[in-house]
Amino acid sequence: MDDKSEFISNQLKSAFKDGEIEYLFAGDLHKFRINHKGPTHWLIIDQVTMEDHDIDGLQNLIETYHVIDTFMKAEGTYRILLTPNGIKNVESPDA
Repeated sequence: MDDKSEFISNQLKSAFKDGEIEYLFAGDLHKFRINHKGPTHWLIIDQVTMEDHDIDGLQNLIETYHVIDTFMKAEGTYRILLTPNGIKNVESPDA
C-alpha cells in the first residue's frame, strides 16, 4: 500500500473504530472496504485522482465532500466514488 492509500485507510480506521478497513487496488481503482457493526461501505478512488492529489489534497476532498459523514449517516450500504468534482454513489464496488 502506498503512502496515500495508507493515509486514507488510517482516516477510515479513525472514523470506524469498531471496524476493519480492507484495501484492494484493481483496474486502476483504489477500493477501501469498511467492515463495521453497521452496513458495509466502499470508498473508491480512481488512479488519476490519487496521482493528481497529494495527501493534503486527498484529505481536503474527503472533508469537502463529507465522505465520512455520508457513510456514518447511511442506513444501508454505500459505495462512494470520490472524484475532484464530488462524490457519487455507485452500484457496485467493481464499477
